[in-house]
Amino acid sequence: MTKISLVILRTAAVASCALLIFYSISSLLSNYEWRQNVSFWGEKNSFDWSQPREKPDLDKEILFFNRIPKTGSEMFVLLMTWLQRRNSFTHLRLRSNDRNLTPDQQLSLVSEMKTRMQAAAPAQRVSFDRHLHFTDFAALGVPRVSYFSMVREPIEKLTSRFYYARATPRPLGYTPPGRALPPREPPPYATLEECVAARHPACTFERGRHYDLTIAYFCGHAPYCTELSNEAAYEEAERNLVRHFSVVGVLEELNATLALLENKLPKYFSGVTELYHQDLGAPHLNKNYQRPQNLSSSAEAELRANLSLELRFYETVRDRLLHQASQLYVH
Repeated sequence: MTKISLVILRTAAVASCALLIFYSISSLLSNYEWRQNVSFWGEKNSFDWSQPREKPDLDKEILFFNRIPKTGSEMFVLLMTWLQRRNSFTHLRLRSNDRNLTPDQQLSLVSEMKTRMQAAAPAQRVSFDRHLHFTDFAALGVPRVSYFSMVREPIEKLTSRFYYARATPRPLGYTPPGRALPPREPPPYATLEECVAARHPACTFERGRHYDLTIAYFCGHAPYCTELSNEAAYEEAERNLVRHFSVVGVLEELNATLALLENKLPKYFSGVTELYHQDLGAPHLNKNYQRPQNLSSSAEAELRANLSLELRFYETVRDRLLHQASQLYVH
């Protein structure tokens, strides 16, 4: 074989390899663009993710406290508000409207955070709180976010929420100072037992229906995340728990929660144990002293059967917290 033939063969081989690499990169880019145009639950977004968009430019360290109702969250907001000066961060409260957001609403939330941060003091660390289902801020262009949340035993949380709604003029809304509350129909049934026995929608939990329960606050904004007893929602919540939350506290395990917060998130929670036990005096914020202390065994049994997946997730979070706390004392 002549030298010219060898040169031609080598040139052809190099060209073939280059062509193969080109097609591989093109395929990857095409697949990336397709995924960017698909929403979190597999449907086309109204927002075109493939188009250039302004980066949020949030370069500060952020702690996001996605609060779950009736888990002691207001107490922790108070603690964070008191700790911000001591630990050199700024705490910002976001208005809690919708908890389950569309992709466009998630982008609006990022814009609101950017605006609030620009208007705040020039601290290098900030924290936010809001009632919100899990939001992947890294996917929205905000990479430096740590997450924190609190959970509570599901039957206790449900009972507390039921009686809180009957003791508070407007439990789900904000009333500006000086504005009178409109007349409100009293919620049906005075006791949770009566509500469960009557199978009222507020106290009846049926598989496949949608509710604002704990799992959704770790699963996300996809429709299946609010569906009761959805195994996929449970699995996604468990994945997000491990991947994104360095600490998820448990109201029934408060001392372990405080110790772990000081260890895992010291830039925000250094001194929180002393503050809670000495300065705060361990008050129970939003405590309803008129609430009955005991739930009938029949009502509790029915609720436990219907909320079995919520109970399983609670135990998963509690076991994780206690394991993490036990490691603090291993030398």
